[in-house]
Amino acid sequence: MTTGRIRLWLCAGITSATLFAAPGALADATTDKAMAETLFRDGLKLFDEGKVPEACRKLEASLKLDRVGGTLLALGICHEEEGLTATAWQELLAALSMAKAKGRADREKTAREHLDALEPKLSKLTIVVPPAARAAGLEVRLDGTLVPEAGWGSATPVDPGMHAIVVSAPGRKEWKASVTIGKVADKQTLEVIPLDPAPPSTGSPSKDLGAPVVTSNDTSGRRNLGWVGVGVGGAFAAAAVGSFLLANKSTDDLKAYRNGNCRLTCDDGDRVASVRRWEAMTWISGGLSLAALGVGVTLVVTSSSSSTTVAVRPAVNGFSVVGAF
Repeated sequence: MTTGRIRLWLCAGITSATLFAAPGALADATTDKAMAETLFRDGLKLFDEGKVPEACRKLEASLKLDRVGGTLLALGICHEEEGLTATAWQELLAALSMAKAKGRADREKTAREHLDALEPKLSKLTIVVPPAARAAGLEVRLDGTLVPEAGWGSATPVDPGMHAIVVSAPGRKEWKASVTIGKVADKQTLEVIPLDPAPPSTGSPSKDLGAPVVTSNDTSGRRNLGWVGVGVGGAFAAAAVGSFLLANKSTDDLKAYRNGNCRLTCDDGDRVASVRRWEAMTWISGGLSLAALGVGVTLVVTSSSSSTTVAVRPAVNGFSVVGAF
């Protein structure tokens, strides 16, 4: 069927559908239907001009607004011309079914002609899941769409080009693959391999609320993170030393004030508060320093292991560092 004949037949189909519509239906025509008709006509015009991809986009938009048999058939023919053979095949089958239901022998004849010409050209992909790979809850997805178990091992028509396959199951590592399908009558098979067990859980995060946890499986990254922890611990250690010196100076100032200025009473509340503040800063900085240094040294020392999990938890008298190596 030539392009000119396609357009002539499709226009005739749309016109006849309009002529036989009930007056009430015409009166109730919505904006969506009007837009769908406009997009449909624009698509036919672009198709006649040889602008196939642009025509298909118009027809796709029209079909979303108003799913009618003429538009579906036109879109199938357009996708066939565009090279999306599997998509066109599905649309032509649906258009054939709608034509039968509506008693449209003309559309049924056209759909059959295109299907007969298209089916020998279909490229197909077979996804095989052997018994050894059939884990409980296994899911196979082709381009994001779930492939039902009944479809495993069946040669399924697919559009030419690259396709992504993702296989997953509870407690198993996800497996990904890709396959490139040829344009005409390409037949390819992809066999799913047994999924590896997922790594064991390191524990529930709820047990360490408020505690920083460091987990790493990369040796160099863990070592670098360890040195960062050592550096942070050193900074807190310096802050602790500074706070300690200031606490001592505040204590000396307090003693000097009491020895030189006090007789019966001393107004030394501010000086006492200063001493207490610097002493508290000393303890806090010291505790944080020990925690960061503990994490950092642990990560550096154990960087040769395959997996490390380190958690710093508050303890009664400071901090505790625990880990799994």
